[in-house]
Amino acid sequence: MQKALTGIVLLFTTICAHGQQWKYDSPPNTYFTGGKVGIGTITPLYPLHVVGQIQAEVSNDVAFSTKSNLGVVIQQGNIGNDVVYADKYLSIFAHNLQFNGTNWIRRNQYGNCWSTVMNQNYYDVIYAPSNSGGPANSVVTPTTYMRVSLDGRVGIGTVNLADANYKLFVETGIRTRRITVDLATWPDYVFKPDYFLPSLPSVAAYIKANHHLPGMPSADSVAKNGVDLGNNQAQLLEKVEQLTLYAIDLEKQVEDLQKQAEQLRAANEKFAGLQRQIDELKKKIQ
Repeated sequence: MQKALTGIVLLFTTICAHGQQWKYDSPPNTYFTGGKVGIGTITPLYPLHVVGQIQAEVSNDVAFSTKSNLGVVIQQGNIGNDVVYADKYLSIFAHNLQFNGTNWIRRNQYGNCWSTVMNQNYYDVIYAPSNSGGPANSVVTPTTYMRVSLDGRVGIGTVNLADANYKLFVETGIRTRRITVDLATWPDYVFKPDYFLPSLPSVAAYIKANHHLPGMPSADSVAKNGVDLGNNQAQLLEKVEQLTLYAIDLEKQVEDLQKQAEQLRAANEKFAGLQRQIDELKKKIQ
């Protein structure tokens, strides 16, 4: 690194001293022309045009800061406090947004500004919309739209990744065309011969005491812990299958009652026939 810096200093010293083109043809093809310096190229397009890799070795300071013709700022190093509760940055890649060690600064009031930030605890994608009514180089408070934690948890629209049992946190909602949930068990066991189907009176007693179905989460539990969609689907299917068994049982009871009704109707008809015969006999006797 020191040798490279010494070479650049000697290069510019030669340029200033002689006021003429300076060219070094053998690798790395260092070339000066028209106020432009090329390293790795003999046709520089910018004041400093490097073809190849650039390496800088620093500790706890800004390692590289530049601005392209698109207005992009790159900063590397530990340079201050994070905008969201972290103590040091590891890198910043920003457009129209600059961090001065304390605040975020919008460099142009007309354009949107965004940044990706890596610190010791998170990787954030932050964004602030344009502010045509405000001045340039003003302090802004951008919104973190995505956060990735060091252990792989991802937040979209939220920076609350507190529950280590989950990997994805999404604020306001998800819209998609398909979701697949892997489950180890599915409640087809309800239809097995050895399954114990609770009686309807026992279910009614449970509902009266607890105000929710057996095996289902309560309203308080859902408000506190949310709903596991996979398990909830399995629980709902279990209830549907139980209802199916109840319906099948009721259907059998209805069929039995219909048979009994048919038998009673036949008996009534037979009794009515006997009654008519008795009435006729009474008339003849009279």
